[in-house]
Amino acid sequence: MPKDRYSLRRLIKNVLQRKTATGFELDVSNELSRSISVDWEKRKGEPGGYLVPSGAFDGLMTRDVTVGG
Repeated sequence: MPKDRYSLRRLIKNVLQRKTATGFELDVSNELSRSISVDWEKRKGEPGGYLVPSGAFDGLMTRDVTVGG
């Protein structure tokens, strides 16, 4: 990964200010869209967004797993 790390905060800021993602975050989203299933390509024409790597959420959310009995 380049020196520039992915920043969810920077993605949101750019989308709000410029109405589009820029730089590294845009490159990551484009790369992810090329590497996932054909179903995503079919839906691409719909109002879209940006793909975000799961690692961008580290520390931002927790996962609670419960087991029902």
